[in-house]
Amino acid sequence: MPVYVRKNLMSITPDSLSNLINDEDEYGADPDQMFDKLPQPYRLVDKIVNMIFDVSWEQVSAREAAAEELRSREPVPEYEFSSIAREKEDILCLAGSPDGSAVFLGQTNGISVLHATLHNPVASWEEDGAAISSLDSTQIGVQMCLLASLDTKGVCRLFCFSSSALLILKTFDTEMPSGAEVVSVHLAKDGDYIALTMEKSDKDGDHETWIDVFKLPRDNWIRDVEAALAKQQQQQQQQQQQQQDGTQQKSTEDLSNLQEGGGEKPMEEPIEYSHPMEGLSMIGGPKTKSVSSQDTPRTMTPNAAVNVGPHGGSAAVPEWNPASLSKPTPVLRTRPLPDQLVASSKVPHPGPSTPDTEDWCSTIGQGNRHLIQNEHLNTRRLVADQILGPYSDPKYNKTEKKPCRAVCLFVKPGMMLASSSTAPIQEDQAHIFVSSWSNSTNISLFNLLKNAKDLEHKPDQVWPNADRVGAMATSPCTSLVAVGLEDGCVHLWDKHLSIPVMAQKVSSRPITHLHVLPPPPAKPLSTPADKLSALGAKPEIAILAGDASGDLATVCCCYGDKPVVKQVYRGMWRDRRDGVCHMDVVNTIKDTTLLVTKLGEVSLCNVFTGKTVCRIKLPDPFFLKCDDLRPAITVAAAGQMLFLRAEKQQDESTVAADEEAEAATTFDPEPTVYAYGMHSFPALTNLWRTLEDAEPQAPTLLHTTLAKSRFDALFSNRLTEQQSRQTRMQQRWGALKQKAAKRTR
Repeated sequence: MPVYVRKNLMSITPDSLSNLINDEDEYGADPDQMFDKLPQPYRLVDKIVNMIFDVSWEQVSAREAAAEELRSREPVPEYEFSSIAREKEDILCLAGSPDGSAVFLGQTNGISVLHATLHNPVASWEEDGAAISSLDSTQIGVQMCLLASLDTKGVCRLFCFSSSALLILKTFDTEMPSGAEVVSVHLAKDGDYIALTMEKSDKDGDHETWIDVFKLPRDNWIRDVEAALAKQQQQQQQQQQQQQDGTQQKSTEDLSNLQEGGGEKPMEEPIEYSHPMEGLSMIGGPKTKSVSSQDTPRTMTPNAAVNVGPHGGSAAVPEWNPASLSKPTPVLRTRPLPDQLVASSKVPHPGPSTPDTEDWCSTIGQGNRHLIQNEHLNTRRLVADQILGPYSDPKYNKTEKKPCRAVCLFVKPGMMLASSSTAPIQEDQAHIFVSSWSNSTNISLFNLLKNAKDLEHKPDQVWPNADRVGAMATSPCTSLVAVGLEDGCVHLWDKHLSIPVMAQKVSSRPITHLHVLPPPPAKPLSTPADKLSALGAKPEIAILAGDASGDLATVCCCYGDKPVVKQVYRGMWRDRRDGVCHMDVVNTIKDTTLLVTKLGEVSLCNVFTGKTVCRIKLPDPFFLKCDDLRPAITVAAAGQMLFLRAEKQQDESTVAADEEAEAATTFDPEPTVYAYGMHSFPALTNLWRTLEDAEPQAPTLLHTTLAKSRFDALFSNRLTEQQSRQTRMQQRWGALKQKAAKRTR
């Protein structure tokens, strides 16, 4: 036994101030001496731990200094704008068309459409009081896209943009009850459905929220738009023919008058109007001319030429009557899930007896057997109030009533989300609606093709989660569904194969942004063996996740392997004032995403290494406003153009002078839309991908290959192997004979 234990030296208290030998031992002057010294074994351990900590801290500091020095040696290139698309106009939001040919501008009195590369006005729609706050578009035909807009008053409108015409299709005003407004709009990728999140407030301040899903008559609208455009084109051709006939007749009369008059001068040629953008001619046939803007050459092909008016206005609008179009059909109405869905339990539902195995399996995932009853939760709250009531202050128990927010997706059916037997199965159509509410941990799945008597019906399937859902995302082929929870975890489901792929802790804060990165380009399949190996391949899947503080991380995983988390971006400020507020993955640029910080800084960053490729520079007095959830920035022309709206920063001296004088004038931010030609950035020269590689692809061929095609690949591989079967059998028989001969010896 150690000496300090036998003599009980550990319980000896320090001497009093009167018994101290000198002033150096006074623990009142030196706070470190107030604590007893540790015995010898523990003192040695303490020194070793402190030494390890000091050495580790020195190494961490040295690495940070080296990384900072390396970053300072490699300056990040900054690029200025190539042209000004719009100047001094009230623009609230921007959105690019899916085909990359146009850019939509949401203004305070309507919508304007600009050409993606020439930046000239193509079409417009105006209405007083329609301040467009958000825009969403999807491709529904050849050079035709469906545009959904939402204004500040909570009114949703649908438009169709084709060539140089922007036609309104539907205004969702009669479908909304009195006092309700649309909070968010989600449009299906194929344009068959639209989901409107509506909210209604009462006098007590309570918010009622629900989602209405409408089936859109897309095919009927396409036929009506094509007929109207064809009729307009026919009328224009007739007018041009009449003008040509009139011009020829007038020239003949002028020639006869000139011969009769003798010395009169011929009439001047008609004036040819030209657009302020160089290279656009309003009279004559289509021409191919180059347009340059600050050393960024672009070539205008005849297909890209757009006819505009002599003063820069849009082309004539065809005859159009939205009231005569087909109306959308409501197919579903879903409300926030009740409180009893906040947890799961293995206890069966009270009431009827436990069903048989077949009945039990048929109800798994339906939300009927794994719920905690509302009575149980009410009893727990009552007991907690009785016990903790006297110790709690009422002023801290006041909770602000917040409306529920919904996250929704439209996905295609799979093995897990298969359609019911009463509805037809359409594998190429996204008719499965996935929704999640901010007050619940469950995800509800609805089959939109199922014939239901009431709009409000129970979900076909329920996915329980460990925490509340903060964000959801799906791959372009909708075979993968990524879910971000408020506890910082990211789950990945392969809903086509009905298997969970990954569950990984990414951050300690709620996940607010999710993007499934596009897969690498597929290799060409030349032989049946290559097709067979591709069917069983396990490619790497990458997910870009962002938390509430603005930090980004990339999660790389594979089927059956452990996921790997790579930090992409982390703010330097302690309060995360420089965190990321918006990110957009550019599919045409390899492994690159567009990042916008809360301070208004715009940059292109590598999603795997976190290295900043380049920065977008604004003029000195202008800045990008990022107060809202989504800043006014968009990518167009297949990732080759970048548009952003900047405001002029007010001088501090001007602010002080205005406050002292109490002037009644308001500050004019002078909003300007700048266009950046990213195709001319030298930092992106080796990062461009072809359009074929940028097309959405499934992670494996198993998701898109039919069963018959899989069997054909297996049989063809079997026939190929049969040719070498005789040789392999002879080799095996020879090996067996040698083994038998050795054993007989």
